[in-house]
Amino acid sequence: MTATLVSTRSVDGLTPIYQHLSSKYAVDSLTKLHPKLEAVGFLGHPDAALLAMLVASLWARRARTFFKLLKGRKGNPANISAFELALEGAKKCAPDEVTMEVDPMWKLTGGLAYRAIREIKAKKVKKWSQSTTNLNNIIDNIVEVFGTRVSVSDVWKSIRSRHITRICSQFMWKTIHDLFMVGERWLAICPVCDNVESMDHILFRCDAELKSLWAYTQEPWTEPGWGPALGAGCAVFKTEKGSRKLPSENLWTILWSEAVHLIWKISEQFSEQEVVNRWHSTVDRRLTLDRRTAVLAKGKKDLRPRDVDRIWSPIIEDHKKLPEGWVGNSGVLVGIKRGQG
Repeated sequence: MTATLVSTRSVDGLTPIYQHLSSKYAVDSLTKLHPKLEAVGFLGHPDAALLAMLVASLWARRARTFFKLLKGRKGNPANISAFELALEGAKKCAPDEVTMEVDPMWKLTGGLAYRAIREIKAKKVKKWSQSTTNLNNIIDNIVEVFGTRVSVSDVWKSIRSRHITRICSQFMWKTIHDLFMVGERWLAICPVCDNVESMDHILFRCDAELKSLWAYTQEPWTEPGWGPALGAGCAVFKTEKGSRKLPSENLWTILWSEAVHLIWKISEQFSEQEVVNRWHSTVDRRLTLDRRTAVLAKGKKDLRPRDVDRIWSPIIEDHKKLPEGWVGNSGVLVGIKRGQG
């Protein structure tokens, strides 16, 4: 098998190889037993390390490699020569060194192993029907509102956006998976309209304050729904020429993620003015968080001060009067606009 490894590596990967082997053990390991052995990582095989190197070398080749089993040495010069070389090698005092390293592109890293394990486990997990329904609602609503179709993976990726805080991201994830005890699970009745308090009823019944704040951006308003709210990270706003308005998209993501989480936290006992005050306080705190985060930015994906300025400028009170570098200057007091835009 060592000779097979050396000969395989000595030939260009684009050239087909025809190898005649006298070892049934080697031929079987490389042909009919190969799928099962590779599936279990060659566990239990006497020459596991050598076979793994040989299989990796074969996979790295683009051309085909053919193996043929030769029976007996009589009348076969090639087989006789191979046997003589084997005897010569057996007489050596020290064995020849054979490189046992695999091409880096074929090495299994921890990350690749983790992804492989996750994919195997994901196939065994039974899909939650309500999660599928909610995801379909989000995707269809995004198509209807923003005119762009996203995939399920895009939705999951969007809730991990850098513009969504961890606590809001967790809330959105749980909502999509229908993990809260609301709706038919709890059968709580809304004291205002006598309807069952489902998550849809709780989140999308009131949007007055968010709508008034969004008016300052001069971007079109979209009625609340599964797509614009829980798929906020997938929002798309374009100019007349068709280019993306990233600051507006990021602001939409921030406001809607904070809004749905705040609506979930508050209860009917709060008056309208108390709800308004809590909303303004939530947005102000989020602005402060972005300012502090931007000051500590180091990586390429971190939020920068200029990003904060572009995103928040439409809804900041007297933004044009702010001094240069206001984002990183803790001595500058900044707040969002109040009232109807």
